Amino acid sequence: MSWCGERGLDLGNEFGKSAQTFARRLAWQGSCPLFTSPDRSRGGRGGCRRLWHSSHYGYLHASILTGSPGGQYHALAVRLAGRAKREHGALTVIPTAGSIENVNRLTAGRGHCAEMFAIIQDGTPVPANAGLELLGRLPQAESLLLLGSQGNAVRTFADMRGASIGVGPEGSGTSYLMHQLFEDADLRELDVRLSHHELPEQAQLVAQGKLDLAAFVMQEGAEFLHTVIRQHGLDIVSPQDLQGLIARYPWLTLGLIPAGRYDLVRPVPAVDKQIAQLGTLVIASPCAKRADRVALLMLLGAELPGFVRANPPVPRVPPLF
Repeated sequence: MSWCGERGLDLGNEFGKSAQTFARRLAWQGSCPLFTSPDRSRGGRGGCRRLWHSSHYGYLHASILTGSPGGQYHALAVRLAGRAKREHGALTVIPTAGSIENVNRLTAGRGHCAEMFAIIQDGTPVPANAGLELLGRLPQAESLLLLGSQGNAVRTFADMRGASIGVGPEGSGTSYLMHQLFEDADLRELDVRLSHHELPEQAQLVAQGKLDLAAFVMQEGAEFLHTVIRQHGLDIVSPQDLQGLIARYPWLTLGLIPAGRYDLVRPVPAVDKQIAQLGTLVIASPCAKRADRVALLMLLGAELPGFVRANPPVPRVPPLF
C-alpha cells in the first residue's frame, strides 16, 4: 500500500465497514516508488520524479488527531511534530479518546478543515460518505492484550462467562474492537460485562479484583505495558481458542508474546502467549492540501525507517479491453 500520484483514494467509497477492506483494494498509481510520481512531461514515458526534494517542512501547517497522552499514537505524533518544528514547520498534535473519535472528528470537520490527519487502528468503521483518504500503514502492528491477575483461571473463551472486562475510554478503538468481538452470537452467550475506564485505572481495578480483565490495544513494547504489568502483578490472558476468533476478522492476525517479554525474573509471561494483532493506519481529511500530505509522508518516512517497506508499490494491472 502506498501513496503516489496527484490525489488520494476515497476511503468513503472503498472502505465499507473495515479499513482492511479498503487497504486490500488500494491501487498504486503508476510504477514509481513511494514519494515519487510518474513524470508525464514526455508523454508519460519520462520515468519518475520526486514529489519533494528537501526535508524542509516550513510550508507544513497541519494538525493530527492521535489518542490518549502516553499512548503510542500520541507519542509518535509528538515526535513527528518535533521533527517538523526543527525544520520550521508546524504539526499540531491533538489528543483524543482514540480511533472512533478521530474518524468522527475528521468527518465532521471536513467543511472547515479544523483537523487534517488522524491515526486509527485497522478495522475502524468509516461512514460511506466520509471522503477520508488512506495515506499509509505504520510498519509495526499493534497487539490486543488481555491482562488479568497472576494465576487467573482463563484458559478458553468459555472461562470468561460473566466476566467483567475494562475496554478503555469510550470512543477508543479498543472499546469498539472489544464490543465488536463480543457481539458475535456465540460470545454474546457468555454475558461478559464490558466497561469504560482510563487505561491506568482499569489496570489498577484488575489488581484490586474489581475487574476480571482489562483490554489494551498498543504496541507490545510500549513502556506503559511494562509498567502496569510489573506494578500491579498482571499477566497476559491468552485463550487457547483465540485463533478461531481471529479467523473471523480479516484485519486481525495471530501474534506471539515470548516468555519473559515483560519480566525475565518472575517471568512474565511464563510461557509464550498467542495474541491478536492489527495494523495502524494514517488517514487524511479530503480538505488536507496535497503539500501537507506529502510533508506528513516524508515525516513518517524519516521517523519510521520501515514505513516505506510497509507500504510497497502495487503495480497497476491494465484492463483487458
